[in-house]
Amino acid sequence: MLGESVGDFGQTLRDKNKVTYEQWLRDVQSVEIEKMSDADHVIWRQQYEEAMQRAAEWSEQAAPSRGPQPKDRRYAIVIEDDDGVGLTFWIKRSSKGEIFLLYPRDAAMNPHASYHHDGTYHQKTFDIKTNAQKRQPLDAGFKGTEHLGMFGGHGAGPRIKDLSHFDDVLVAPPGSLSGKSGFIFVDLIAPGASPAPHHREGHCIVAERVYQDAMPWIVVAIAAR
Repeated sequence: MLGESVGDFGQTLRDKNKVTYEQWLRDVQSVEIEKMSDADHVIWRQQYEEAMQRAAEWSEQAAPSRGPQPKDRRYAIVIEDDDGVGLTFWIKRSSKGEIFLLYPRDAAMNPHASYHHDGTYHQKTFDIKTNAQKRQPLDAGFKGTEHLGMFGGHGAGPRIKDLSHFDDVLVAPPGSLSGKSGFIFVDLIAPGASPAPHHREGHCIVAERVYQDAMPWIVVAIAAR
């Protein structure tokens, strides 16, 4: 899944003053510290410093501003830290009704997924399409539900200075999108339907929004294992 492809990168994106080297090894890299040699520590310490530098540069970026299409609908999932609100994931429903799931990460990487009006769904990273599928068209005949994925690898990223650039902002409960345990689920549903429960098995939903501005509805949930 897209979330897995960028997960290790996203999980390193933390406030440098809050995540210690030991926490990073344990919670992000799942390394057993007590089994590491001195040589291992030299290598991992360098990787930690590089990761924290990327984190600082990432969080200093500005969040995407609203473009010239006022009919687009934009929904942000954010993480609060001592410096304000950082964007970790956002969803756009275009004026044509197409749906885009966006990770605000490295510009060259540009990881995202898209669900087009004819039912074409695919993910893309570095401009390479993967997991192309044919799903239900996004029209009045949409029925039941379509699960678009669970997305991991989160941190308080680009700063949102003006919340009006998004139509809704879902603030992650403290600690819910940290380490390797936090995920964002995205589903499309017909009015009156619910996301398929088997996708959520083993997870605790701690926050959820249902966006009913157009058909199909968009369900966004934050889950912890």
